Amino acid sequence: MAHLEESESTLRARSPDREVYERIDRLLVENETLRRENAALQAVEDALRESEERYRRLFEDDLTGDVVVAPDGLIIACNPAFAKILGFASSEEAHGTDVRDLFEDPGEFDRIAATLRSDGKMENVGRRRRRRDGTRIYVVENVVGRFSADGELLEIRAYVYDDSERKRAEEALRENMEWYRQALDNPLIGYAYCEIVADAAGTPIDFIYREVNRAFEHFTGVTREDVVNRRVTEFLPADEAAGIIAKYGTVALTGKPTAFQYHVPALAKWFEVTAFSHRRGYVTTFFTDITERKRVEEALRESEERYRRLFEEDLTGHFLTTADGRIIACNTAFVRMFGFASREEALGTNIRDLYDDPHERDALLARLQWGGKVENEGRIRKRRDGTLIHVVENIVGRFGEDGRLLEIQGYVYDDSERTRAEDALRESEERFRAVLENSLDAAYRRNLQTDRYDYMSPVIEEILGFTPGEMIVMSTEKAFERIHPDDRRAVGAELNAAVASGRGLLSYRFLAKNGEYRWLEDHLMVIRDSGGRPLYLGGIVRDVTARKEAEAELARVHRDLASAHREANLYLDILTHDIGNTENVSNLYAELLLEMLDGEAAACAANLKRSITKSIEILGLVSKIRRIHAGPPALRPTEIDAVIRTEIAHFPVVPISYEGASCKVVADDLLCEVFTNLIGNAVKHGGPGVAVTIRVDEQNGEVRVTVADTGRGVPDDQKEEIFHRYERRQRGVGEGLGLYLVQILIDRYGGRIWVEDRVPGHPGEGAAFVFLLRKAEGEGTGQA
Repeated sequence: MAHLEESESTLRARSPDREVYERIDRLLVENETLRRENAALQAVEDALRESEERYRRLFEDDLTGDVVVAPDGLIIACNPAFAKILGFASSEEAHGTDVRDLFEDPGEFDRIAATLRSDGKMENVGRRRRRRDGTRIYVVENVVGRFSADGELLEIRAYVYDDSERKRAEEALRENMEWYRQALDNPLIGYAYCEIVADAAGTPIDFIYREVNRAFEHFTGVTREDVVNRRVTEFLPADEAAGIIAKYGTVALTGKPTAFQYHVPALAKWFEVTAFSHRRGYVTTFFTDITERKRVEEALRESEERYRRLFEEDLTGHFLTTADGRIIACNTAFVRMFGFASREEALGTNIRDLYDDPHERDALLARLQWGGKVENEGRIRKRRDGTLIHVVENIVGRFGEDGRLLEIQGYVYDDSERTRAEDALRESEERFRAVLENSLDAAYRRNLQTDRYDYMSPVIEEILGFTPGEMIVMSTEKAFERIHPDDRRAVGAELNAAVASGRGLLSYRFLAKNGEYRWLEDHLMVIRDSGGRPLYLGGIVRDVTARKEAEAELARVHRDLASAHREANLYLDILTHDIGNTENVSNLYAELLLEMLDGEAAACAANLKRSITKSIEILGLVSKIRRIHAGPPALRPTEIDAVIRTEIAHFPVVPISYEGASCKVVADDLLCEVFTNLIGNAVKHGGPGVAVTIRVDEQNGEVRVTVADTGRGVPDDQKEEIFHRYERRQRGVGEGLGLYLVQILIDRYGGRIWVEDRVPGHPGEGAAFVFLLRKAEGEGTGQA
């Protein structure tokens, strides 16, 4: 600048024309104004960077897995929580991964995208996902699409949390309930669950079958479909049903279990029944068909031989002992059940040896002496090899005329499998309860008949401050009053919908004991009786207050970012317009100076004009880059041959060789900038006499384009960074913008670009810029 001012002083002394120097002064003032405006623009960019940093911290510190995915499935960004859930070593490892690799069904991604295009979002959807190491997890996702002004899907944003533990608990409970169902469906023991029907005075007059098993069908000859939800008097005559109605009614109303035998002439069968009640008004019964045994007993009175055959062939273990325990008779089933090698071995054994506790035998003898028999009792017995089994026994005593016990006759069957199933079911229930009570989420079940909670996990006290006992006595009305007034209508509507559909998801604010509102997510389901009547509301309550607050803060940051973006764009538009006008005026004055000056002054004016021309070129490139980043591309099939030939015509003095193919690629009207910059770059850096070769080939559904030159080439250590010099500021004023523009355009078209040696292994003999473009669908192939 000092040199320029000295030159101008010399010119002023030599020339009488002061108007020229006044123009130069004005240009200097305008250049100073431009410098100040550039400083203001830098301040705006700094503010934008600070706003983006705040957003990044919120994104990365969120405990929910947050991820942003491009429409083609590639992960653009994710926070550490997402990387941890899906098994990545870091967020950086996840970047660029195809999200389909995390799906069990890769086609599901396209279905999600289709749903977003129609609905805009997907809320609280449970899915299976595959971690980086291949293990499966169960997650709950909220997915939102971001769209352009014309409705094109730009990004997919998902918020994910790992729901695997809850899912595993549900599956374990379901599995054990299936074990329980199979145990009840024992083909050897009839099962029925009945509801007692009473008159106005409370006297049992009938009962309704609510559940039966396969053995019931086998024993009675009535199918499950024909009997369930129907009365017993629809199948049996009133006089035959009266006795069993009375027995079942007594059990259901008093809660006292009973065991008895019952004759049903209409079915020509005898049944041995055990009945108990776990709920007033209902009775559970297990029964076996003892018709055959009754016939055996009758046959015994007629023929000892016939009795013996039946005794030997019965699948139930039969045995006869003396009062002191010596086994004097047994059948094959008994021998097999207790692991004897033969009947002879069993007959030489004392029955006490088959008891886990020998003193239990004395208690049994006392009961027989008093009652004469023991019916359908489960006990632990010991096999010959010492293993324990669970059996059900019917024991009958034979007494002398003096009332002394002479013999004991028993009927026993191995009930170990059913007992193990019951134990497993009980253990599973205990595990399930332990999971619920140690979860960070609160589980509950509300009895709709009593309007009270009959279960509430202890963690509710950490969430709301109320103990489980305080929640259990809280009525629906009181609980509803604690819901935020703005949320009550939505909660009421969703509850009605859940009762109709069987399940629902509520999101509302609940007034905790300390007077503060907490955001809750309530995943609930309705449990009905066999008639479809709602009995219970069960669900899982999660405290999502922190997440809601983070979402609100994130929304505020988004609004701030949008506002800053609009303001920055306004400043950029103003600056671009004003700088352009200023440069045009400066260029005009520079041309006038060139016409008016000669010698050293003319050289200075020429340098000034070149600088202004370079500034105009830089401004043009920046405007194009802004246009690219301003919105989504309007890509369409573009004839690449026509674009290349048009650009070659813009360089008439450069020797350019072209081998092309007539095809269309996916691009827009900025494709010409790629060739303008690559050819111009070759001319600028290649020196005098540089030659350029352009070649177009089709391969595997893509179009490969090579722009090679005979210039000085690109060293190997710069081949990667050459496209990033502008971003990394490894440049002079305006340097690197052209290749930066080329790269973002190729990325815009879904392709990629790199640089090779024109002559492999000889970097100094010229560079070859190679890029791939997507071929437009449905286009044929032909040579240009």
